Amino acid sequence: MFKLHIYNPEHDIVLGKNDVSFTPPKAARLTREQFCHIPSFWAEDGDWVLVEDVICAENNLRNAERKCAKVKFVTFDDLRKLTMKEMPSKVEPWGWDIHIVHRLVKCNPLFMSLVPSNEQLDEIRRMSSREFAAKEMLPLIVARNDAFIGEARTFNGTIMELEEIVKNNGSIVLKSPWSCSGRGVKFIEKELSESEKGWVKNVLDEQGTIMIEPTYNKVLDFAMEFMVDEEYKTSYTGMNIFSTKNGAYLQNNNENEENKTKEIGKYIDVSLLYIIRDSIIEITSKHFHGKYTGPFGIDMMIVVDAENKTKVHPCVEMNLRRTMGQI
Repeated sequence: MFKLHIYNPEHDIVLGKNDVSFTPPKAARLTREQFCHIPSFWAEDGDWVLVEDVICAENNLRNAERKCAKVKFVTFDDLRKLTMKEMPSKVEPWGWDIHIVHRLVKCNPLFMSLVPSNEQLDEIRRMSSREFAAKEMLPLIVARNDAFIGEARTFNGTIMELEEIVKNNGSIVLKSPWSCSGRGVKFIEKELSESEKGWVKNVLDEQGTIMIEPTYNKVLDFAMEFMVDEEYKTSYTGMNIFSTKNGAYLQNNNENEENKTKEIGKYIDVSLLYIIRDSIIEITSKHFHGKYTGPFGIDMMIVVDAENKTKVHPCVEMNLRRTMGQI
């Protein structure tokens, strides 16, 4: 029994486009080529990893500076020839979306029994949006302790209405409902530029709405990682401290869990982390039941509010897929 692993870094872009015929941009294709071997970091010996170029993947693996599983690299041509007896027991992509499902089933119809249904894909997409996290998770967690902070709302009005919001608030953060690693995030100061207006219009045209959040005085970015098992039970898997620039992910802190907790403890009472963790487990176990199994991560941050008090934003966004923090 073996699993088939797939690294599809275009996943978040696909969620926004929601189109099976979508062609990933060049940057996503290059990322997939450069890191196609990374499922070997979490796979088990004997598992398969789907790649475009086996020789390239083997070269990448030889240069990897970490222990990797003894995997078999395969291509879509290899999958096309599989019989029922030769199929993997499970498929684990970076993230589930209509594009990767379409490619697998088109390649070999036998994969139909190993991929999510259309209904499940719709639910995964809905729960992957920033709107879902803003409505179904953030308010529930913030209400549990005065040391928590955070708000976000949807907007689907006119540019003129948005300009009025910017005028009244001074600075805001605009986010597309679906995007990743800081892409789809705009920090607005005082007024919207012409390029920002164009970006807003494109997001509204493609995704139907846009998220508006306050600008926070951030001290530290961190995240919690989780796993949902086959019985839809959510369990905590670890802490992740990372750095960003203009909202875009840069790199992770590779310290162990104890040291990362100590680092966060310089700013807040660490008991708050357990409240957040338990709240996320409770909320996601309810929403994910029958809809999603696999890894996910929730980005958070420590901020200083207007009264100079240090607080925790417990749900900046949820990544309903594997994350760099888990790796």
